[in-house]
Amino acid sequence: MGNRERQAALNHQVKAARNDERTEGSELGCECSDLRCNGTLHLSAEELTLRRRNRKRFWVKPGHEHLGFERVVDRDDERVVVEMDAAPLSAVSS
Repeated sequence: MGNRERQAALNHQVKAARNDERTEGSELGCECSDLRCNGTLHLSAEELTLRRRNRKRFWVKPGHEHLGFERVVDRDDERVVVEMDAAPLSAVSS
């Protein structure tokens, strides 16, 4: 697995961490691998619960998925759920 895939995994995790405290009715930031993206999603309580069940899955705006290193596991008009197998790059070198 290359550095590009690991960097994308880290970016997904950074953006997902920002969403962990969101509640139903609040906007969820797009969890795509592009740190410049400011897209938002609206999730129901059920969708928020589903989002929190699998930490390898990320909720992104349609068109924000990268099929080269992400696998689409669910899709509708409002959002795409992608999964990555890559381990993120370490934020701190040892």
